[in-house]
Amino acid sequence: QCSHVRGLKDSSPDLARPTLLREALGPSFALLSGEDGTFAGFLAQGGDGLISVGANLFPQVYVRLFKSFQRKDMDKVRELQPILSKMASLLFQAPSPGPLKYALMKKGIGDGTHRLPLGPLTASHKAALDALLEKEEV
Repeated sequence: QCSHVRGLKDSSPDLARPTLLREALGPSFALLSGEDGTFAGFLAQGGDGLISVGANLFPQVYVRLFKSFQRKDMDKVRELQPILSKMASLLFQAPSPGPLKYALMKKGIGDGTHRLPLGPLTASHKAALDALLEKEEV
């Protein structure tokens, strides 16, 4: 009802919400997900896009998934969404922003440091992030 509000970011993993929100808010209201791991499902349920943490690491994967969805190339969407889901799991497994800062540092952005109360990532978490960063398809 506020003319200056044009959209909503919904970070819930509940994929019933975009459909309900779309019905309540109408087709011209922008519905943006804040949940990287369910991006494709959010689009399928009536969403318009994503405000993403992971896109800082792999913007090209997010663009490819979005464009594939727009072209109705669901085979490609199903190929890319697991990459985003895995990345989201790794980025939010430990207290944020530690994993994101580590991954960005590995890509040459920043020095990976963060302030207390966040502690260092475990060796296994770093190894999992390293493996994801080395994948050719991302």
